[in-house]
Amino acid sequence: MQRNGDRLKLEFLLPLCVFAIALLFMVVSLKNYVFIKKSIPGDAFFPVVMSVFVMIFSGISFVKALGKPIKKDIHLEEFYPLLAVVAICAARLVIGFFPAILVVLILWFKRIERFSWKRTLAISVPFTAVMYLIFVIWIDIQFRSGLIGRLLGF
Repeated sequence: MQRNGDRLKLEFLLPLCVFAIALLFMVVSLKNYVFIKKSIPGDAFFPVVMSVFVMIFSGISFVKALGKPIKKDIHLEEFYPLLAVVAICAARLVIGFFPAILVVLILWFKRIERFSWKRTLAISVPFTAVMYLIFVIWIDIQFRSGLIGRLLGF
């Protein structure tokens, strides 16, 4: 797994960590929830299916990393997607899940992609609205409202 002395490639480590997290998520889901109940998917069905997909793609990413040459330097831009996920996870505790997605999308399109305000809002607002409609209205998944929402009584 190591090349060029003591240097461990990030391309190896990241897929292995993601694989381990997906495996843990799958085991916890199967242990605590029902996978299939009376031929209907149970609470663990979707998390297990998603975990399997993540493990498959992590394995593919690991195998692809075996043939890549080593990068000499790592740029901050390579961590932007990971930082966006961390920002959503942190912000959802304060402002809620969907407002956090909206804020991160707006920041992403304005700061990183350098879109105009019109284009940024034309993408971010409908995307967040569609996500809300699908998950909250249609599928009826309840998301926590965050600290501010709880203080306001939502």
